[in-house]
Amino acid sequence: MLHLTVNTFTVGSYNALVDEAYRLHYDPNTLAVLVLNTPTFFDTTFKKWLQAQKREDEEYSQFVERFGCNPLNTFFTERFRKLKKELSPLKCDVFHDYEFCDGKPRILMGTCGHVSGVAYFYHSRPEINNNNYITDGVKVAVAPIRPMGLSLHSKYGGHFAFRGVVIFPDTYLPETFCEMKPKMVLDTDEKQREAIELFNLHWQDGRFRDCGCSGEKYSDLQLAFYSIPPVERWALLKSWFFGYQSFLCTVSTYNELAGSLFQLEYPGDTMGVILLNTPSFFETTFKRWLCSKKSPYETFEEFAKKFPSGPVQEFFNEMMPKVQEALKPVDSTVIYDYELHPNRRPKILMTICGHVAGAAFYYHPPEEALECLFQKRAGVSLHPKYGGYFAYRAVLIFPEVILPPDFKEQRAPMLLTTIEKQDEAVRLYNDHWWEGKFRDCGDPVEKYSPLQLKYFSSLPKDRWDIIKHWFY
Repeated sequence: MLHLTVNTFTVGSYNALVDEAYRLHYDPNTLAVLVLNTPTFFDTTFKKWLQAQKREDEEYSQFVERFGCNPLNTFFTERFRKLKKELSPLKCDVFHDYEFCDGKPRILMGTCGHVSGVAYFYHSRPEINNNNYITDGVKVAVAPIRPMGLSLHSKYGGHFAFRGVVIFPDTYLPETFCEMKPKMVLDTDEKQREAIELFNLHWQDGRFRDCGCSGEKYSDLQLAFYSIPPVERWALLKSWFFGYQSFLCTVSTYNELAGSLFQLEYPGDTMGVILLNTPSFFETTFKRWLCSKKSPYETFEEFAKKFPSGPVQEFFNEMMPKVQEALKPVDSTVIYDYELHPNRRPKILMTICGHVAGAAFYYHPPEEALECLFQKRAGVSLHPKYGGYFAYRAVLIFPEVILPPDFKEQRAPMLLTTIEKQDEAVRLYNDHWWEGKFRDCGDPVEKYSPLQLKYFSSLPKDRWDIIKHWFY
């Protein structure tokens, strides 16, 4: 699934609504197809494609320089080029959303969306919009401007984007063909005025996208991506290529839930940061690091013996001291997910730390609430985006960094809202962990690859054979 949708219309229907300067020079019955991306496209299709473009020996800065400031345009340029090749010898012409000629768009995407029935276009009519001045916080523009109109999808509101129109010059639709009618989700002048004002004056905060939205929305990352200039966007995508997330919490918030045996001996307002790896970590950052460690003069068996605790653990053992060094002169203490006291008690409860920091909701076994002592099972943490397809790796404590009194941790959403769903997730985690089915609880958006799932579902002694092909 590419997470794209297509809608058909005739060139004549489009030409009937636009000025002469924007008309398309084809027969009125010529078939035209509008392509748009849905909210899930960014974090699935686009992410997977972009990750595949980075060369293993390429630094991130080199990768960014090679792609320029707009990788989305590159994706669709490549995708439409492939489409034309696949459709050959059928002739087709592509109009991209970003193409201009003599300072004007080659095609009006909003009008295409309206006539094809996929998104209603709300004109900025003077009678419903009199905010003709843009305020920049310092001064008001001398000359009034004409606000832009706004397209809203009947399901996604503004959480979508037109990407291109494909026109088939030799393919004609019948005279009886009628396009779908777009649904007007904003049915009052007041709602339309608010949406157009939000779009023109406050587009960066993304609130206009929620107007009329009754379905899926952009992820937080995607909203942030579209709300900043293109040259700044690569910094947001960096986590896709290194596979980490971090969340803040105070020591006191952790200690309140951790119990007396697992207290951290720091002042309550001390800052803690929990680090987890996302699904993309394994076959990007980890793979590159591990492959770089093997000498061409050693056998695979000799290489594997260099990691008695396993290569993933060794990766973080090497990485975290580098992080600490980079943070100096700020002091920090690392507690790894695998660290135990001499009595075999964990030094920190990662699941509790992740819960209070807002990384992933921790589901206690339901029997705990009933104080049933006959059945002892471990709880399970589910990430709001990745479900069980992630892993906590370490906590950084900053003894000299004090968070303000009004600091509030994020709240991880409770994905499993019934006792039955929670009990099923706990059961799958405790009784069938090797199958990995517990990871799907909560309908994750991004998952481990089959290779990664097989690796983490196998015993440590069997894992090297699973990734042996990385080295040959």
